Amino acid sequence: MYINLMMITDELKLAIGSCDFRNTEKMLNLSDYRVYCGEDYLSKNTVYIALSSQIGQMVRATNTSALIVVGKDVKKEYIENLCYVILEKTDIYTVINRVKEIFDKYNTTEARLTEAVYNTKSFQDLVDIFAPAFKNELVIMDSDFYLVAHSYEKILLYEIADIDYTIGETLRVPLENVEFFKNDIVYSRVRDYTEPFIYKASYYPVDVMCMNIFSQDEFLSRVVVCEIENKFRPYDESLLKYFTGFVKKIYDASNLYGKIENNHQLSIILSSLIDGKYIEPWVLDNKLSQYSWNKEDSFICLCLVPSQRDYYNKTIAYYCEAIAHKYPMTCSFEYSKYIVCVVDLKAYEHSEEKFINDFILFLRDNYFQAGISNVFNDISQVGEYFKQSDIAITIGLEKDPTIWIHRFLDNIFPFIKKQLSAELAPKILCAPEINILKRYDEENQTQYCETLKEYLLHNMNAASTANALYIHRATMNYRLNKIKELTNIDFDNSDQMMYLRMSYRFFV
Repeated sequence: MYINLMMITDELKLAIGSCDFRNTEKMLNLSDYRVYCGEDYLSKNTVYIALSSQIGQMVRATNTSALIVVGKDVKKEYIENLCYVILEKTDIYTVINRVKEIFDKYNTTEARLTEAVYNTKSFQDLVDIFAPAFKNELVIMDSDFYLVAHSYEKILLYEIADIDYTIGETLRVPLENVEFFKNDIVYSRVRDYTEPFIYKASYYPVDVMCMNIFSQDEFLSRVVVCEIENKFRPYDESLLKYFTGFVKKIYDASNLYGKIENNHQLSIILSSLIDGKYIEPWVLDNKLSQYSWNKEDSFICLCLVPSQRDYYNKTIAYYCEAIAHKYPMTCSFEYSKYIVCVVDLKAYEHSEEKFINDFILFLRDNYFQAGISNVFNDISQVGEYFKQSDIAITIGLEKDPTIWIHRFLDNIFPFIKKQLSAELAPKILCAPEINILKRYDEENQTQYCETLKEYLLHNMNAASTANALYIHRATMNYRLNKIKELTNIDFDNSDQMMYLRMSYRFFV
């Protein structure tokens, strides 16, 4: 493994007389060490250990070589053209042995990392091997916001920020954390970086050094070093880049590329039902029973609308898992343009309101809006009720984009109107009697169209209608007679009355 002179001096922990790292602070440029024997030119990628008395002439080297001088009396002009460090208060044998130990340690680390990749070990194995090199907390987070590996049993970054970071039994980034990053401009920008970068303290109280991993421009994961226990060193960036290369190799070896889909069997079954695929009843019953669901329980279906930031930051799978953990007997998955939630209301005392009163807090906290179907009692019909929730959110957002929940029940009439007027204009669909009265009112400054509407609303009760219109009973009777005269309406014809009511409801 390549290391650099600053790493060696940090490990030696010996008093330094003077030094010149000559722009090698970030470079991992040394692969070997030697005892200096009077050479005029130092080999590349090698650190030489010399007594000061040996340096009696100009020593030349490339920018990938280095020199450790033990002693005081060194003419700077002999070594000033290379990367060096002078150790005054020690002996050369101690330095040689310590340098050997340092190279052996890092070479052993590299061998262990290589073996872990060859045997397709876990990301946690890689972290366990390499975390000591950083002297700070090391974490790997995948594209679904799982913390797939971390160097301590507890996440120090969350501990110092006083963040509750557990969701069920899975260690994942907390919901409020994801919501912050999803809407943070800085976070959105660094998401595409291909080189190591510092994410400055904001949501977290410390800086974190990160490097993203991609496959064919698709984000796979992020390796994070947290500046908690020690300040970042100049060469930490190169160490991060080196370690990230092994993480990438694990992806290569285990074929983990691409988005890890939610393979929850219940999600697959529900997606298939929504697609209209036939599932044998016994297969459906068997699968449902594995999750304590019953085909004839009470259910509702919800469609949540993700934002473009959710797609860009790939937070949809995260929210699906978070909902499933937070709300019992709720199956959530990405489908079409939505996060679909199917809820078995058995867990909520068969009360739709009990679930919604709790779930609306999740919607508000995470800026989602949802369409909700009617309650249904046959899970094999989930496809039809998915359509209801789709209709509810589509029409609901058109009516009022400011509210969190749009019920199908509250949007049924706008939907019917939209369907009825899909091929013919509302004026053409409207009952001709209403069109006659409207024209007469416009020409004669009368109110027969409004009078008929109120009469139908009051179940054809003349007295109630007269009171609602603030007119005398005689005036009401006169208007009814005039309406009959103009339109030939038969108030005893139930079909005609239904048509008139529908026309007033949808087309006037």
